[in-house]
Amino acid sequence: METNIDLSSCREGDSVVIRRLSASGAIRKRLLEMGFINGARIKIVKYAPLRDPMEVSIKNARVSIRVKEAEQIYVTKTAAET
Repeated sequence: METNIDLSSCREGDSVVIRRLSASGAIRKRLLEMGFINGARIKIVKYAPLRDPMEVSIKNARVSIRVKEAEQIYVTKTAAET
């Protein structure tokens, strides 16, 4: 059984798939416009030195998002691509 975790709990290099957004309002709209939709694959590229923001790769683009926003994105881990 797959367990949903929030994106901010992932480590650098993890590959995940979005399962649910709990964000609402303007933040939800912004995330959806950037491609954070159910089923989208994300790779965590890196965290800033103080762990906020985090850089992710989604749909061939690199995006920086705040950890507070990442806490509202629920994902499941996938097998790392080689």
